[in-house]
Amino acid sequence: MGEIFDPRLVSASLSSLIRVIEKLLIEKGMEVIQHQLMNESDEQSIITAEAGGMINVIPSNANGQNICCNLALAIAHGSRGPGGLCQVLQQVRSHLIYCADARRGLATKTVLVIYDKEDNRVFWENKRDFIAHAHHNGVMFVRLFWDGKHLYERAILK
Repeated sequence: MGEIFDPRLVSASLSSLIRVIEKLLIEKGMEVIQHQLMNESDEQSIITAEAGGMINVIPSNANGQNICCNLALAIAHGSRGPGGLCQVLQQVRSHLIYCADARRGLATKTVLVIYDKEDNRVFWENKRDFIAHAHHNGVMFVRLFWDGKHLYERAILK
């Protein structure tokens, strides 16, 4: 099934951020947290503070101009439909294209993908794009599966 998230595998700043997200997921559930993050609630403020600065949330209902941040948090509830893994990963790809040019400003360098329904086909369909962003733009992907109790780290590129 995978290993429970091991904070030794990522930087200390991401480890504490992931623990905060895991705590919120335990308290409120995936669907509620996704909805609150999409709509810039207090939970997004908590996560932003833990991240040490602004973050991009995918999906998002934010109004206004897109700003590229070092960190993007993609959170998917289910596999298909609005907010599902397939749609969220499409938005991640679009975001990374828009935020790939560091000459225009800050480029996204880390993407946390949190999801609650395994669908390896969806990750396989996005594999080439993720590899390209990793190799050409230095983007690091962290794939975390939520089983309702813990976040489990998965290999993003198999």
